[in-house]
Amino acid sequence: MELAPGWTVQPHRLAPGAAPLGDPCIAVVAPAGDAALRMFAWFDNRTGSAEAAARISAEAMALRGVAAVPAHCGDFSGFYACDVAYGEQWRQWFLFAGAVPLGCVYRSDPAVAGRDDADVDAMLRTLRARPGGYRIRLGLAVLAKALGRDR
Repeated sequence: MELAPGWTVQPHRLAPGAAPLGDPCIAVVAPAGDAALRMFAWFDNRTGSAEAAARISAEAMALRGVAAVPAHCGDFSGFYACDVAYGEQWRQWFLFAGAVPLGCVYRSDPAVAGRDDADVDAMLRTLRARPGGYRIRLGLAVLAKALGRDR
């Protein structure tokens, strides 16, 4: 993934249970430092495939009254949803490229909602996947290591 000007990448830990494959992820932090796009490998073993897991996640959003629409981000496809929850603006992508799952969540204060949308959308359009399970190639050398999947 190509970073927008001023954005930085740092390892991050999700809250326990927030990502089905564990806590490690990366945070792509906005230039203002007050919002981030968190990216993590995710998969629900009960579904049997990354595509089915993305579809089930979209259906779960619909049950909460939040529409999830089809999305394409570089080599990845899946669903996108936007919601305000827990006092934050959430933009969420449930993506997959073949068997490679990728969850992306951009969170910000509702007061700055929309400020970073163009940058986030542009970065996600540059997502690339490569064969090899969870070895997600985003053009960032730290990603596989941060996700703990570089084996």
